[in-house]
Parts: sequence; structure tokens; C-alpha cells
Amino acid sequence: MGDGRLLDDEALHASAVVANNAMNRERQLTGVNSYARELGFDPVDRLVARLADADRVAWLDLCCGTGRALVDAADRLRHAGLADRVRLTGVDLVDFFAAARRPALPEPACSSPTST
Repeated sequence: MGDGRLLDDEALHASAVVANNAMNRERQLTGVNSYARELGFDPVDRLVARLADADRVAWLDLCCGTGRALVDAADRLRHAGLADRVRLTGVDLVDFFAAARRPALPEPACSSPTST
């Protein structure tokens, strides 16, 4: 695949990169398979800390999968009264957002690189 061409949607969905990333698709903020456990930090804690020095902050979650961590973050920020000061954006190669959870995510910007 070193010829520089992009995979079509079918090949992308079947590729090892996409098919073997269940961990990233369902990553949470805390608990097993979370930013806190796997990466050693809680993104919401970082966002809230940055709000001490800024009116607004943002989190761009690349390879966000279903956006579960972003939905969890949106819920926590809403309960803390900070949702209007934080922009959350999720980007992934394929759209795995669960339709039932999608409304809770402020900006689901997921699409395949082969779509127009």
C-alpha cells in the first residue's frame, strides 16, 4: 500500500487499522479502557484547569471512534455548568457514533477520508 492511494470505504472498514481499534472506538474518560487508565490523564480535568486562564477552551479528539469519551465529557461539563465554555470535536476515519448518543456530542465531525 505504499503507492499513496487512499483506501476506498470497503477496504478501509476491513483494514487492520480500523478493524483492530476496538479499544479506541469505545474509549471512556475513566475506568477500564479510558484516557485516565491508558494515557494517564482525564481530559475534562485538563480542560477545567485551562479555564482558569481562558474564557473558552477546546478538545479535538482525533480517532475518537464512537465519541464515547466526548459524550462523557459533554455530560460532565454540562453538569458543572461549563458546557458553553468548552468546544468538543470528534474526528474519525469512519462514522461509528451511536445515533442515540449523537445529540449529546456538540460537534460530531466524523467522516471517511474518501467521502466528499
